[in-house]
Amino acid sequence: MTEKEQAIKDQRLIEATTEGLVGLGGKLGCILKYMGQPILCSVGGGLYQCNEIPDAYDIYNEEETPTMELWEISSERGFIYDALKMGIHLEITYNGITASLSVRYKGIKVYEEVGGGLECYTPEQEWISKVNKIHAIAKNKEKISKEKDNKEMTIQAKRDKQSFLEMLKTKWGLR
Repeated sequence: MTEKEQAIKDQRLIEATTEGLVGLGGKLGCILKYMGQPILCSVGGGLYQCNEIPDAYDIYNEEETPTMELWEISSERGFIYDALKMGIHLEITYNGITASLSVRYKGIKVYEEVGGGLECYTPEQEWISKVNKIHAIAKNKEKISKEKDNKEMTIQAKRDKQSFLEMLKTKWGLR
């Protein structure tokens, strides 16, 4: 990498950090965490035996919920968020295996970081403003989720306290 390219890369890193995009703790990570879907990998156990030929004309039923066999193993490989449902051609992807976070806007890669290092950043206000809009929605979902978690933790703490007091009464005859 030339000095000129390194200087541009450093400048883009400063811009991306200022915009709050960098890392899973940034805006992109928040969107993935609260609005994204997991990317699952399904691996068979290898102990499968088939004694019949599958019907080549069997029609896939879209209403049927996909299921996994008991011998299949599933693991999370990352997260993806697609903003098409909001009318925005934007896709945010995190691949946990390669530790890469990328954004595609209108099919073009506009942001990518791999292993914490910035690889690509096109600072165009068009896609950044859309990310900010989506991030505001994700922040609201984060707030609701944290409030719900706090309520659940309070209820669980009360249960634990009551259980402990009951144990003391039962075990030691305290009143």
